[in-house]
Amino acid sequence: MCRTPPGAGHFVPVLSERREEVTATRMGLRLTIDQIASYCGVRRKTVAAWVRSGKLSSVAGPGQPPAVRQQDFIAFLKQRGEPIPVDFIEDNRHRVLIVDDDPAVVRSLIDMFETFVGCSVKTALDGVEAGMRLATFRPHLVVLDLNMPRLDGYTVCAHIKGDPATTGTAVLVITGDGSEQTIERLLASGADGYLVKPIRLTDLQHAVSGLIDDIHVWPVAPASYVGPQAV
Repeated sequence: MCRTPPGAGHFVPVLSERREEVTATRMGLRLTIDQIASYCGVRRKTVAAWVRSGKLSSVAGPGQPPAVRQQDFIAFLKQRGEPIPVDFIEDNRHRVLIVDDDPAVVRSLIDMFETFVGCSVKTALDGVEAGMRLATFRPHLVVLDLNMPRLDGYTVCAHIKGDPATTGTAVLVITGDGSEQTIERLLASGADGYLVKPIRLTDLQHAVSGLIDDIHVWPVAPASYVGPQAV
C-alpha cells in the first residue's frame, strides 16, 4: 500500500494481499462458520464437517477460513427441510451502518447511499451506539468516522475485527486527517479501506463497490440525482 498520504477523497484499500485475505470472511452476502452454527443451534465443528464433506458449499481465500454465501446457506436449509431465518426472508438488502457524530455528514452519507440499489442504512452517533447497532442490525459494511465521543473509531474498528461474529464485516473509514500516522493506525485497527475528506459521491461509490459483493449503483443520469456530490 502507498505509505504517502493520498489526495483528498481518494479511496485507498488495504494492501492487495490483505484484500485477498479478507475476501473470504467479508460479509457482503456471506456468513462465517460461527454465524451458521448460531443460526442452526449446533457446534462450530458440526458446521465445519458439513463444509468439509461438501454438504454445505463454501468459499475461501488462501490460508483463510471458509465462508458461506447466503444463497448457498439458504439452499442447504431448504434441502434439509429446515426453516429459513426470518431476517433472510424479510430483508436481504445490503445493510450499511454509518457511524459519525456530525449530523450533517450523516445526512449527506445517507443521501449518497440512496444511489445504491437495495441498501438498508442505519446510523449511530458514537462508538457505544455503534456497538449496540452491530448486534441488532448486523451490517455488511460500517462507514466509520475516527474522532467520536466515548469510543473512537480505532477502538470500534478493532472491536469489529476482533469479534468472530463481526470479523467479516467490511469497515470503510472516513477521515479528515490523511497523515501517514493516522493511516498506519487505522489500518492496524483492521480497516478494509479509507476515504480522506472531502469525499466525492463517485469516490464513495467506487469504495463501496470494492468492499461489498454484488452491490450496484442505480443507472440514473447525473442530473437525476439531487443529493450531495461531496461531504
